[in-house]
Amino acid sequence: QIQDTSDRFSPSQIVTIARCYAWKNLEDEEFFDALCSSVHRRLAEFTLPQLAQFLFSCARVRFLHQELCADAFPLFQDHASVSALDGAALGAVITAAGMLDW
Repeated sequence: QIQDTSDRFSPSQIVTIARCYAWKNLEDEEFFDALCSSVHRRLAEFTLPQLAQFLFSCARVRFLHQELCADAFPLFQDHASVSALDGAALGAVITAAGMLDW
Protein backbone atom coordinates (compact mmCIF):
# COMPACT_ATOMS: atom_id res chain seq x y z
CA GLN A 1 0.00 0.00 0.00
CA ILE A 2 1.14 3.51 -0.75
CA GLN A 3 0.87 4.71 2.83
CA ASP A 4 3.27 1.97 3.95
CA THR A 5 5.94 2.99 1.45
CA SER A 6 5.43 6.74 1.08
CA ASP A 7 9.09 7.48 1.85
CA ARG A 8 10.03 5.68 -1.35
CA PHE A 9 8.19 8.19 -3.51
CA SER A 10 9.66 11.45 -4.76
CA PRO A 11 8.10 14.75 -3.73
CA SER A 12 6.47 15.16 -7.15
CA GLN A 13 5.01 11.65 -6.94
CA ILE A 14 3.59 12.31 -3.47
CA VAL A 15 2.02 15.57 -4.65
CA THR A 16 0.49 13.85 -7.67
CA ILE A 17 -0.87 10.96 -5.61
CA ALA A 18 -2.39 13.34 -3.04
CA ARG A 19 -3.91 15.50 -5.78
CA CYS A 20 -5.53 12.48 -7.45
CA TYR A 21 -7.04 11.30 -4.16
CA ALA A 22 -8.25 14.79 -3.33
CA TRP A 23 -9.88 15.42 -6.71
CA LYS A 24 -11.74 12.12 -6.36
CA ASN A 25 -12.77 13.17 -2.82
CA LEU A 26 -11.24 10.01 -1.38
CA GLU A 27 -11.08 10.84 2.31
CA ASP A 28 -8.77 8.30 3.85
CA GLU A 29 -7.38 9.47 7.18
CA GLU A 30 -4.74 6.74 7.51
CA PHE A 31 -3.54 7.38 3.96
CA PHE A 32 -3.26 11.16 4.33
CA ASP A 33 -1.69 10.83 7.78
CA ALA A 34 1.05 8.65 6.30
CA LEU A 35 1.61 11.04 3.40
CA CYS A 36 1.69 14.08 5.69
CA SER A 37 4.12 12.39 8.05
CA SER A 38 6.38 11.58 5.13
CA VAL A 39 6.20 15.13 3.80
CA HIS A 40 6.88 16.49 7.29
CA ARG A 41 9.98 14.32 7.71
CA ARG A 42 11.24 15.37 4.27
CA LEU A 43 10.03 18.96 4.22
CA ALA A 44 13.31 20.32 2.83
CA GLU A 45 12.96 18.10 -0.27
CA PHE A 46 9.74 19.82 -1.36
CA THR A 47 9.58 23.05 -3.30
CA LEU A 48 7.12 25.73 -2.20
CA PRO A 49 4.83 25.04 -5.19
CA GLN A 50 4.82 21.34 -4.30
CA LEU A 51 4.03 22.11 -0.67
CA ALA A 52 1.26 24.49 -1.74
CA GLN A 53 -0.34 21.85 -3.92
CA PHE A 54 0.05 19.16 -1.26
CA LEU A 55 -1.52 21.34 1.44
CA PHE A 56 -4.36 22.18 -0.92
CA SER A 57 -4.96 18.47 -1.53
CA CYS A 58 -5.11 17.88 2.23
CA ALA A 59 -7.56 20.74 2.59
CA ARG A 60 -9.82 19.36 -0.14
CA VAL A 61 -10.30 16.17 1.86
CA ARG A 62 -10.46 18.08 5.16
CA PHE A 63 -7.32 16.53 6.59
CA LEU A 64 -5.37 18.68 9.05
CA HIS A 65 -1.92 17.47 10.10
CA GLN A 66 -0.97 19.93 12.84
CA GLU A 67 2.78 19.30 12.80
CA LEU A 68 3.08 19.62 9.03
CA CYS A 69 1.01 22.79 8.93
CA ALA A 70 2.97 24.31 11.82
CA ASP A 71 6.22 23.83 9.92
CA ALA A 72 5.05 24.28 6.32
CA PHE A 73 2.83 27.38 6.40
CA PRO A 74 5.55 29.63 7.92
CA LEU A 75 7.70 28.88 4.86
CA PHE A 76 5.20 30.93 2.88
CA GLN A 77 5.76 33.98 5.06
CA ASP A 78 9.18 34.72 3.58
CA HIS A 79 8.61 37.53 1.08
CA ALA A 80 11.67 36.69 -1.04
CA SER A 81 10.56 33.08 -1.53
CA VAL A 82 6.88 33.81 -2.03
CA SER A 83 7.46 36.59 -4.56
CA ALA A 84 8.78 33.99 -7.00
CA LEU A 85 5.63 31.82 -6.82
CA ASP A 86 3.07 31.83 -9.59
CA GLY A 87 -0.62 32.48 -9.10
CA ALA A 88 -1.50 28.78 -8.97
CA ALA A 89 0.84 28.10 -6.06
CA LEU A 90 -0.20 31.25 -4.19
CA GLY A 91 -3.86 30.46 -4.72
CA ALA A 92 -3.37 26.87 -3.56
CA VAL A 93 -1.61 27.77 -0.32
CA ILE A 94 -3.97 30.64 0.53
CA THR A 95 -7.00 28.45 -0.14
CA ALA A 96 -5.49 25.60 1.89
CA ALA A 97 -4.83 27.90 4.83
CA GLY A 98 -8.42 29.13 4.70
CA MET A 99 -9.97 25.69 4.33
CA LEU A 100 -7.85 24.30 7.17
CA ASP A 101 -8.54 27.35 9.39
CA TRP A 102 -4.82 27.92 9.70
